[in-house]
Amino acid sequence: PAVRAAGGRQVGARNREDVTVSGTAVGVGRSTEPDSFAAGREAATQALGGREAGVLLVFGSTRFDHRHLLEGVAGTPSDKDNDD
Repeated sequence: PAVRAAGGRQVGARNREDVTVSGTAVGVGRSTEPDSFAAGREAATQALGGREAGVLLVFGSTRFDHRHLLEGVAGTPSDKDNDD
């Protein structure tokens, strides 16, 4: 299902859109992966878009092992991590 941003713009995995408000970038990610770790990593990778995050809000279905879901999110590198 599509997610609607302010102004009715559709955002989601296939139709991802970054929104910047007052210098704050906002990204949305989602996953259909059955594995909790993989789902967390995929959704976070989409939401971050290579940027470093100051804050993440994570929502996960009850079907996930939330510890593994968050481990997938926490293990998602930003472009800054790859600047060696």
